[in-house]
Amino acid sequence: MNSVIHKDVRKLETDVETIEQGLDCLARDCSAWARNRAERDVTGLMEDLRGVEADVSLMLTDCISTGFQPEGNAPKQVFHDFREIFGCVDILFKDLKEARLQLGEAYIHPNTLNHLEVDCRRFEKLIGKVQGHVTAL
Repeated sequence: MNSVIHKDVRKLETDVETIEQGLDCLARDCSAWARNRAERDVTGLMEDLRGVEADVSLMLTDCISTGFQPEGNAPKQVFHDFREIFGCVDILFKDLKEARLQLGEAYIHPNTLNHLEVDCRRFEKLIGKVQGHVTAL
């Protein structure tokens, strides 16, 4: 596997872990009614998600510039997966904006936290699909 793409994959793995840890902190702070900490958690998650978006863009650019060709799968599938990842990141941003609005009014509703967790798991699975494509090199 191309070392640049391998580095990108490791960075995305780290990003997934960072987002999961941030969501865990947010859930704990919400359950403890620690509003100030929850506000910091939401802000931190949004910053982390901006970094994720940049990392996904970089990996896509690296795949294109290195002439990445997955074995057995059409390149179209890999780029479809990237499109899904960007869509999932957009959904996570919307979820976080909703959480921030709710927190501004009183507290984050449990359903919003559940949506964030489900969307984070979906994001993790999509990253796993792309990892599968690139590790086949």
